[in-house]
Amino acid sequence: MSGRSRLEPSVIGLAATFALAAAIGSHSPAIAGADFDKGISLYKAKRYAEAAKSFEKAASETPWESSPLYYAALAYHYAGDFKHATEKYDGLVQKFPGTSACNNAMAALKVIDPGYFKRKENERALKAAQSSSSTVASGAASQDTGTVEGELQTRVYFSKQADDKLVDAKVGSRGIRVILDQHGEDTAFTKGQLAALGVQATGKQARVDLSIGGVVRKNFPVTVDDNVGSTPRVGNSFLNAFTVDVDTAANFVDLKRKSAATAQAASGNQVNFKREGKDVIVDVSVNGRSTGMIFDPQGSGIQMSLKAAKALGLKVDEAEEAFRSPAEGPQRGEPGWIPPDERPPASKFIYVQRVKLGPVDKNGAQIQVNEKDSRYPKVGADLVAGWKFDIDYQANVIRFRR
Repeated sequence: MSGRSRLEPSVIGLAATFALAAAIGSHSPAIAGADFDKGISLYKAKRYAEAAKSFEKAASETPWESSPLYYAALAYHYAGDFKHATEKYDGLVQKFPGTSACNNAMAALKVIDPGYFKRKENERALKAAQSSSSTVASGAASQDTGTVEGELQTRVYFSKQADDKLVDAKVGSRGIRVILDQHGEDTAFTKGQLAALGVQATGKQARVDLSIGGVVRKNFPVTVDDNVGSTPRVGNSFLNAFTVDVDTAANFVDLKRKSAATAQAASGNQVNFKREGKDVIVDVSVNGRSTGMIFDPQGSGIQMSLKAAKALGLKVDEAEEAFRSPAEGPQRGEPGWIPPDERPPASKFIYVQRVKLGPVDKNGAQIQVNEKDSRYPKVGADLVAGWKFDIDYQANVIRFRR
């Protein structure tokens, strides 16, 4: 595990994005009007606050174009007006999912508003809960989840994008990339994404034939959520028909229809867990002492608070201190610069003799201890490397196998 802040790649990538934007700013696109041209002139003169106003006017004149809104966000960002920059970046994410402007906006939001994505996730969860309550109240007919067809077992390879697993899927006969979200409940698309796939959604739910690999759920209900982001998410509403084995080393997922599942691994390879919200809490032994941890296979390493480390008897004072911030990156006054008192807390790294999670037993494991307190430590994919596992959310069991 590197000693550098995980924020560093985002900051450097964002700086490159801004440099590119500044370069192309010298050329007005074909949609440019007087307000856009004025904004470009002010932007090049580094009169960013004034430029932002001109770009906003241009955006109102051509609401179907992403460029004016993107430059308004960028100008506010350079002006140091993070509140308005966040609003404009958010507008790009909502109105133009899947575009380069959306991707740039998401990269910027990770820097200037780290809590943005968590808030959006909470909003989606609240909407899903409200939608679920409404569905239950509407009667038994609304419980129809379609049929499960296709192969008894299929293997799907994924690519990684940050903490997400991206796989190829089909809605009807049309292909689309989706995020396989084992920790989410809903399977959600925006109205625009569905329209591009030939599905006209008029309410909060739509029925589709959704295929992943060699399996398909026909007449399957998906949530229509315009806050889902640039890539649809396939959650447990789809995955609960299958046992799911994830190989994090080879980057593939095996989906086996539960109706055709055979006897599972011996009970010695099973780990019980409890749910707290979307978190899966497992019992982990560190040097013979047990503690609850969040099992986060999309994360890496083991992380815990100073308080949790001391409770386990770990000698934190002898640990190696990490860098508080990257040596390179934006300087004071530049976009993406973070004041010292707002930077991530320092971390220390400890090597422990033994960490055990059910059948997974590792010697010489590294633990990252953070100054900031947290409810539970986290254990990520590093500990279970070389193991395949199936998270059964109905039985609250993780089944490990080689």
